[in-house]
Amino acid sequence: MASGDSLFERDAQSSFPPASAAATPDVRNQAPVLDFDAAADEAAYVRLTLPRHYAAGGITVSLRWAASTATSGVCRWGLALARLQDDVDDVDSHSFATEKTVDATAASASGELAYDEIAFLDSEIDGLLAGEEALLRVRRLGTHANDTMAGDAELFALEARES
Repeated sequence: MASGDSLFERDAQSSFPPASAAATPDVRNQAPVLDFDAAADEAAYVRLTLPRHYAAGGITVSLRWAASTATSGVCRWGLALARLQDDVDDVDSHSFATEKTVDATAASASGELAYDEIAFLDSEIDGLLAGEEALLRVRRLGTHANDTMAGDAELFALEARES
């Protein structure tokens, strides 16, 4: 597999909520989104399986999002992976690798998408291998000092590429 090849894409409807502090399903112009509040650290989980042609390199995840109303400020996003190894990891508890973050600037007009990326080295994805299942946790760290954007952040989709 070549660097830059797509590994998976997930939209807002492909997610499911954690037990607490969950992002809220919503729609914008009839498109499903997940709303992440400005005053909380809210999350969503996405289940994935890396394709068999994944060559065990790094992964770069692109977040496609918009601000509900803001036209300035920074939204702090965090991503972490939890590997679900054969006959090792318990699906009743999630052991996420270290979260990686990006401080993403809101688009200049409400309704415009922003595309921001978080890159993981192979050593930062919990040893995930081709064909294995994993959970990807996406969070807005709204309580972090770097998160200055007012209002909700609306996540439309995620795409992962091999890097």
